[in-house]
Amino acid sequence: MLRQYITESDSETLQAHLLSPEERKVLCDIYFILRLPHCAQEILSSEHTPTTSHAIPVYETLIKGWERLKGTLPHLSGYIEVGIKKIHKYLSLSRMTQIFAFSLGK
Repeated sequence: MLRQYITESDSETLQAHLLSPEERKVLCDIYFILRLPHCAQEILSSEHTPTTSHAIPVYETLIKGWERLKGTLPHLSGYIEVGIKKIHKYLSLSRMTQIFAFSLGK
């Protein structure tokens, strides 16, 4: 409805703010990439005290989801890979802590 109003209006100023089809496609692609970590954050923040035993499976699921997206959005796979590497680094640092070992023992 808003698009129709702007398109039909005489104001070139308003029409200049419409996204092109290519820009809308890019935004949708970015949405799909960012939706996964957003869901992971929602899951972890729903816990009163998120623990390592909950966080690690969530992060591993996030990585799997991003790996699937790399096939769907190959033109953005480099950006997705940056996120995957960051999560892998975080997980490897987490696994080196005493808290991690303690959380697995319970």
